[in-house]
Amino acid sequence: SHPMPSLPTELSEQIDNAAGNLLLVLLTLLAMSGLSASFSAFLVAEAASSSKLVQLAAGAPRLAFWVANYAFDFGLSCVVLLSTVLLFSLSGLPGLTGGSVGALCALLIAFGLSAVPLTYCLHFLYNDEMEALQGINTILTTVGILGFLVVWILESIYNLLLSPQILKVATVMKAVLRVVSPHFCLGRGIFQLIGSEGVDPWEREVCALPHSQG
Repeated sequence: SHPMPSLPTELSEQIDNAAGNLLLVLLTLLAMSGLSASFSAFLVAEAASSSKLVQLAAGAPRLAFWVANYAFDFGLSCVVLLSTVLLFSLSGLPGLTGGSVGALCALLIAFGLSAVPLTYCLHFLYNDEMEALQGINTILTTVGILGFLVVWILESIYNLLLSPQILKVATVMKAVLRVVSPHFCLGRGIFQLIGSEGVDPWEREVCALPHSQG
């Protein structure tokens, strides 16, 4: 049976919902970029004051230093991420409540596990903690948000034109951004979850991973 054509009111509602979902994702990525960048302040301050060098010279294992920092920062991020889950649950959005809460928690935990080490790698670029906060926040926001928007626009154009070239560009961009940007993966995952009513929340594309067939 062929589906009935969409009514003008239905199309308008779909556009409004897509715009609202997009705004939610962008605001979430802004907040998470700031959270991730904040983990650089302590490390940059320690390096500037040479306290890290003193600890290592005193015999503190380098691995223990990084493990302790990682455990503390990840634990702190979990508090914020759990608060995010609570806020999303209170929003009443179908894709972020009920059976999707478990997938949302897994997505946020995976984000925390990967975002903290990325911040650690970027902090070596800075000698001042305020510059590190601003610079890393800018990098994470730019790559995460712009990457998400560009891929979303390309996929929207493909849905209209069915151009194989556009699909190839979008596929390559997604593959690259999934490797370098946890914030892109978080944005994709949340956007997929919001629109996943009636879809298995544990499906791989919802978690910002490609289908097994492509």
